[in-house]
Amino acid sequence: AHGDPRQIKARFAATAGTCVGATAGLLGWALASRQDGPGGLAAPSFLGLLGLRLEGLVPAVILPLGLMAVLFAGPLLDLHLKYRRKPPHAHTGDFLFDFFPNCPEPRLQRLRNVVIAPLAEEFVFRSCMGALLTAGGLSLGKIVLFSPLFFGTAHLHHCYGMVREGTPLRQALIVSAVQFTYTSMFGALEMFIFLRTGHLAAVFVAHAWCNLLGLPSLEWLSTQSLTYPHRHSIGVAFLAGVAGFALALMPLTSPSLYGGSIFWR
Repeated sequence: AHGDPRQIKARFAATAGTCVGATAGLLGWALASRQDGPGGLAAPSFLGLLGLRLEGLVPAVILPLGLMAVLFAGPLLDLHLKYRRKPPHAHTGDFLFDFFPNCPEPRLQRLRNVVIAPLAEEFVFRSCMGALLTAGGLSLGKIVLFSPLFFGTAHLHHCYGMVREGTPLRQALIVSAVQFTYTSMFGALEMFIFLRTGHLAAVFVAHAWCNLLGLPSLEWLSTQSLTYPHRHSIGVAFLAGVAGFALALMPLTSPSLYGGSIFWR
């Protein structure tokens, strides 16, 4: 099962192996090529290629997280109102679990969802892939548009898992298609942020935040929802969040805020 501790630990080990392999491959390429960096500039450090640097680290942690919080203004208001309207006996005493239903209560699953998975996926699909595709001469636009397809495809194995657990094939295919679509769109946004900021930390905190909240729910539109009476306020918050995110995306990812980016020229 997806939540089986033995399976989670096995995947931790496999993920660590993948990250080590990706690092070794990128290091081998960097040592073999020793060429100038993007735009004919002096070759950046290996750690710099991976988005691992101290310059601009503080804004890289704070600003993308704030940007994603703005985007999720509607879901956050919905969760806040649900949390306040829950009867006392419905609270477990674990704030993260009580406030964020997508955050599993078992600590091993929480570690997987909020730390290990975001860190590993961003390292492989943004740090390593971004560096290699940029060095390969692809335009930034093509990297942002096409590299997320690999990220989306990497989630298709969930279809097999759902079928094994008894989900009808048709339903599993539909769920996987939806998941492929939104993970690819999210991957494009993450690659954009990585190339603009040049920081692995920036995309990690954004990914961890999104995993914590999950895909925005429209349950508040249902008459059975605890927050249905506040649907108008939540709807306004949803629209304001999307508008605020669109307006703030370029200013808050400006390379100048992060000490420059070796990718975005």
